[in-house]
Amino acid sequence: MKLFKWIVIGLLALVLLAFIGVAVLLLAVDRGEYKQEIVELVNQHTGRELTIAGDLDISLFPWVGLSIGELSMSNAQGFGDAPFVKAHAANIKVEVLPLLRQELRVDRIELVDVALDLQRNAVGVNNWDDLTTSDNADATSSGGSNSAGADVQNSPIAALAIRGIEISNAQIRWRDAQQLTDALLSSFNLRVGEITLHESFPLNMDFVFRDQTSGLRAVLDLSSDVALDIQQQRYQFDGLEFRASVEGSGFPEKGAAVELNASLLIDLVEQTAAIRSLKGVAMAIPFDGGFMAEQILGTPQVMGELNVGTFVPRDLIAALGAVAPETANKDALSSASAKVMLSATPQAASLELQEVTLDSTTITGKLDARLGDAPSQSIALNIDALNLDDYLPPKSEAGESAATGNAPAEEDALIGLPVDVIKAQDITTNLNVGELVVSGVRVSKLNLPLLVRNGRIDIRDASAELYDGTADLNANVDVNRAPVFATKTHLFGVKIGPLLDDLQGDGLLSGTGDVRLDLRTQGERVSELKSALNGTMALNFRDGQIKGINVAQSLRVAKAKLSGGDADDADAPKATDFSQLSVSARAVNGVLRSDDLDVRSPLLRLTGKGDVDLTRDFVDYKARVLVTDDAVGQGGAAYADLSGLKLSVPIRGHFDDLSADITGAIIGAVKDDFDAKLDDKKDELQDALDEKKDKAAEKAKDKLDQKKEKAEEKAKKKLEDKLKKLLE
Repeated sequence: MKLFKWIVIGLLALVLLAFIGVAVLLLAVDRGEYKQEIVELVNQHTGRELTIAGDLDISLFPWVGLSIGELSMSNAQGFGDAPFVKAHAANIKVEVLPLLRQELRVDRIELVDVALDLQRNAVGVNNWDDLTTSDNADATSSGGSNSAGADVQNSPIAALAIRGIEISNAQIRWRDAQQLTDALLSSFNLRVGEITLHESFPLNMDFVFRDQTSGLRAVLDLSSDVALDIQQQRYQFDGLEFRASVEGSGFPEKGAAVELNASLLIDLVEQTAAIRSLKGVAMAIPFDGGFMAEQILGTPQVMGELNVGTFVPRDLIAALGAVAPETANKDALSSASAKVMLSATPQAASLELQEVTLDSTTITGKLDARLGDAPSQSIALNIDALNLDDYLPPKSEAGESAATGNAPAEEDALIGLPVDVIKAQDITTNLNVGELVVSGVRVSKLNLPLLVRNGRIDIRDASAELYDGTADLNANVDVNRAPVFATKTHLFGVKIGPLLDDLQGDGLLSGTGDVRLDLRTQGERVSELKSALNGTMALNFRDGQIKGINVAQSLRVAKAKLSGGDADDADAPKATDFSQLSVSARAVNGVLRSDDLDVRSPLLRLTGKGDVDLTRDFVDYKARVLVTDDAVGQGGAAYADLSGLKLSVPIRGHFDDLSADITGAIIGAVKDDFDAKLDDKKDELQDALDEKKDKAAEKAKDKLDQKKEKAEEKAKKKLEDKLKKLLE
């Protein structure tokens, strides 16, 4: 819009300058010294210096005409030494006799090599204000904007005829010290055919636009058939054709091409303007629509419809000179289209998304914006189905390994929230998504209210359905100081197994249950968020499994080792059934403390307590296992001989070590416990054996002593008997 404003200002200034010259000639010029008289009169009325270096030719009848060679006018004081306007040649003639019949007949108007220098200084003063002051005062005294229509309708001009207008190689430069703008419109050519009232005439215009500040360059070409009704103030442009090629930062190296066709009708009495039958192509993207504006001389209101045909976003990204992202789904970014309605005033704007498509996703909704000193936005979007994972980079083992290897460095990486941007926003959003997939997790019927205001991002009473359960979410981020993050999340009746399978690819837990999180943290780095974590969490699941380990089977294997045998259930499923699993934890400065683990099944009772230190990525936990007397459930009677068995299972180590083989870590802990018990049993048996040996040796000695004693008595008696016989 600014570009066309500059064009209009430039043309008006040039035409005004030409007619001022004619008026001066008719009223004040002495034919003997006309050049000097013109210079003095211009200086007297404008304070500017007019230089006429070329020839000047005047005709008075039957045409009042002026032909000027090279001329220039100085700039306003304080705007530099460059001329305000200069031209190589200018020609204009008005027929005298038709003026008496209230008819204006003008011969061909020609302006060659015109250069116009437009400026606004740092305090908002323009370098043409001194030329328009008296005109503005007259306009003000004549009444408000509504009088414009009456003035034209009462115009004494009964007919208008101009044989043509040709402006060749003109240049307009616009510099704005307030907005730091420096723009140049060069190689401006305007060709207008014979102009008469109520009949159309051809118009062709082309020029080159350069924004010296940003480096933007555009080559533009416009043509149309124009019909003027000055009395009714109706201006119609039929067969309007516009072509442009734009180069610069953010545009393709070869330029972005735009072509459009339309018709334009401007009615100043009704204060309306309409663009109809709009159809075009921008960077190979087809579009069509139409626009209507009302109260264009007062507070304009614009309404319209724009339809963007199907295009390939990936191709558009490449055309803009950027590299299209590599996506997990190779078919992502392959199709898009839009159908929107818009309305706008200087105070507000609204965009209705009747149907926007991206690949297989359809979006509807409305975007409202309040403009002015306190801008705000309101966004309501409805999305039928969206798989965000399709648009993420594809997963690769190398990428995952690299991320793991860089983990220590990422601990102190800045999160990098756009704090200033967040503080400047006032946005109310309500997002509804029928089906959503993110990080593998499938969510349906998502309702996400989002408020960004006063340096806070708030999610209030968000809800969704997932895995046969529901979720409620409240969360906020406050960036008015070191960023604060808080959430209250509740999951009800969720099947945790499929959720973990989708999230991790191999969930370690199944069952149906509830999850409650009430957490708060603060910081600008990941390490700070860990160490500042405070709050509570609780899980309660029923009728599920802990996958990856069969506690009962592991106990039986360990018991078999004690007895020197082999377990006969080596093929048992690697899972532990439970009827109930509950645990809660409290986070204090990054350390989670839990002492109420309770896992129950017909065969086992599992309890535990310990710490999870997020600041050191370290687990220090001790579980206790009790085999019940109930020989039913997982494994049944096969484990009846374990009833009453009690074990302590310490789980201790860094996250990386445990996550690499959590099952092995638990089995290793059980084995260590059994090995300790086995060593105790061996010592007990050895002591019993030694005691038994001692008792057997003592008993054998007693028997030997008794036998020896009896033998000695028997020998003694036998000897005594022999002695008696000898003595007899």
